[in-house]
Order: sequence, then C-alpha cells, then structure tokens
Amino acid sequence: MARDFLKGTKDSYDVVVIAELLSADANSVIARSSSSSRRVLAVSPFSIQLISDPKIVVKSSELTPLTVSGRLTRHPALMSAIRVSVAGLPDGTEAPSVEIAVGQQDFVLNFTMPAGLDMAKLAGLKIVAQCEGFTVTIPLVAQLASSRAIRSERRAG
Repeated sequence: MARDFLKGTKDSYDVVVIAELLSADANSVIARSSSSSRRVLAVSPFSIQLISDPKIVVKSSELTPLTVSGRLTRHPALMSAIRVSVAGLPDGTEAPSVEIAVGQQDFVLNFTMPAGLDMAKLAGLKIVAQCEGFTVTIPLVAQLASSRAIRSERRAG
C-alpha cells in the first residue's frame, strides 16, 4: 500500500512515497520501503482575474441584465481550452458558459436575473473556470438595488 506524505510551504512540497508489503491476511506489515525526499514546486496551470466588479447589483422588480468580464493567465505549457461559467444561479436562470481557446485570455459572460428574486438564493454565486481537472472559483457578491442608490446615481448624472 503506497501513501504520499506532503509537507511544505505555499509554493513547494517535500514528497516522500512510502510502500508497505502486507501479509496475506492484510493484518501486518512484512516490509516497508520509502523513497528519498523530493521537493516539488506547485504550479497552477492557469489563474483568473475579474475585470468587472465582483459585486453585481440586482433589481428586485424587473429583469436585470448582467455582464461579468475577466482575464485568464495560462501557464505556457497549458495547451487546452478553459471553460468559464457562472455557478450558483437560481433555478430557471440560464447559466452562461464560454470556452477560452489557447491564445485567448479575455472573456465576457452575459446573463439575466429574473424579477422578484429571493436574494438568499444568490449566496453561492461564483465564476468557475475549469481545465484538465483543475478548477478556480471567484465568488460574486449580489446586492439588491435600493431606491437610495438609484437616486444618488440620478443626482450625479
């Protein structure tokens, strides 16, 4: 039975593989062997950054069109498309999704929030980027548009 033990800092890990040979009844260890320690650097295949504000403002009495934009940064060795989507949307809301091909980095997701929305249903709203088993998430913060905020926008204009 082999086990990996990881310990280290934020950017690197010391990895040791330990293998145990068990008896036929699997109740005792007959022999044990371990590899020498190796330092492994943790490299993320991609990162994601929002260009738009992570706070989205939803109007309770009408449909609210929303746009979220961002930028991907890829590791040079990553030669696969990355799927970016919005997760945690309420039932009945179409979840936008876009595939970012190699050589592209910017993305835009457009979606519409329904009228009469319960704000508690938006607690888990987030951007999700996935590629080759690696997932990055960025939380979004939903805020209900208040009449005070709308009035202050009108005065400023």
